[in-house]
Amino acid sequence: MYTKGEWYVEDRHTSLVVLCIPEGKDSPIVIADLDTSDCTLLEDEANANLIAAAPKMYEALKELKEVCDTLAETEPDTELPLALALAICGGKEALAKADGGK
Repeated sequence: MYTKGEWYVEDRHTSLVVLCIPEGKDSPIVIADLDTSDCTLLEDEANANLIAAAPKMYEALKELKEVCDTLAETEPDTELPLALALAICGGKEALAKADGGK
């Protein structure tokens, strides 16, 4: 579970802040506040953008998992290319970690 709404990055000069306006609310909340003195600006921006993109990536992985699970149930004899099978395993691991697993 995570805060639903559009996540975005705002530059506050001494930090990059990932904000979200939760569904049904009018004002943003802080998801993450990244101190920009620790890394290079490019790393800080990349980290902030990755955090802001997390909900969309999570939802995309969930959809991919559902499609793969459906395919496995309806077409059990279908062999997936190794690279795709490995990517699916990695996606499942990422979803499990995002859902609080290891």
